[in-house]
Amino acid sequence: MIEVLVTLFVLSVGILAGAAMQMKSLKNTQESLFRSQAVNLANTIVESMRANPEAVVLGYYDNISTTNVFNSTGCLTTGCSPENIATEDIIQWQSLLAPANGSIPVLPPMNNDEPAEATISGNTDGVRTVTVHWQVAIDGDVKDKTYSLDVRL
Repeated sequence: MIEVLVTLFVLSVGILAGAAMQMKSLKNTQESLFRSQAVNLANTIVESMRANPEAVVLGYYDNISTTNVFNSTGCLTTGCSPENIATEDIIQWQSLLAPANGSIPVLPPMNNDEPAEATISGNTDGVRTVTVHWQVAIDGDVKDKTYSLDVRL
């Protein structure tokens, strides 16, 4: 009889450990997804900047935040200047964080229900820093997460 109780105890501990491991795996998978989305978001604007080098040189991508409001130039069908292309790139970049059409954003909203934030800062020796900032709830606690990419253009 004691052997059966010991066996059940060992089996229960094993099952609980397996369940805990599964929960940790799910949490890490979600964090990995968000970090991958942040990397993709940063790379998206960097590729847009590489495709529009004149606007980069003229500073149209400098000191940008997705929390700022940008108005579409409507030039995509009529032809755009480098400044207009930069503005349209930034608007499209913003729409990934805060879609206007009801789509799901690529990163979760901040704790205050504002969209996740992304910035382009600096122009020191041609190096710009693209930073993506979002928040996630981990074990009932809200944690700030940041991904930064330094790029020389």
